[in-house]
Amino acid sequence: MGSSFRFSKAGPEDADRITELTNLAFEVEAFFKTKPRTNVDGVKQMMEKPDSEFLLLLDSQDNLAGSIFITLNDDTPPNAYFGMLSIHPSQQGKGLGKMMVLEVEKRFRERGFTSLVITTVSVRPELQTYYGKLGYEVYAQKPFVSDDLNRPVDFVCMRKQLA
Repeated sequence: MGSSFRFSKAGPEDADRITELTNLAFEVEAFFKTKPRTNVDGVKQMMEKPDSEFLLLLDSQDNLAGSIFITLNDDTPPNAYFGMLSIHPSQQGKGLGKMMVLEVEKRFRERGFTSLVITTVSVRPELQTYYGKLGYEVYAQKPFVSDDLNRPVDFVCMRKQLA
C-alpha cells in the first residue's frame, strides 16, 4: 500500500462520513434506485452486527478516501463477505478499490476463511467484470426485492477462493 494511505477500523463516530462517502460513490446507481444507498442509522446497525466492521482508507490528512463493509453473512456455515465498497469519486481510478479488496482478502485469509463472497447487481455488469479481474466468479443470481427500485434488478453473487 502506498505510504500516503492507511487502513483504520471505523467507530460509531465515523457513521456520518461513511454514509456521506457511500451515497456519493453510489450515486451512479440512481438510474435504478430511487433512494440513497444508505443512511446513518443503517450504517450504525451494520456496525453493531457481530463479526462486522467498516474498514476505512484514510489519506495522509485523515480524509476518508474509501470504506468497505466486512462481515460474516447469514449462510450456514457463514461465509466471509464484503460489500459497500466506496471510493471517493476524486480518488477513483487509482487502484484504491483493489487495494481495499486485497486487504479484506488478507484479513479473512488470516482468520482461516477459504473463500470470500460479494453481491453485485445485474444492471451494473461492469462490477462483475471488475471483480472478475480480481478472481471472483459468479455462483448465483437471485431477485433484488426493494421498494426503491424503478426497474427489475437481480443480485449477482460472486465468490473467490482464498486458499
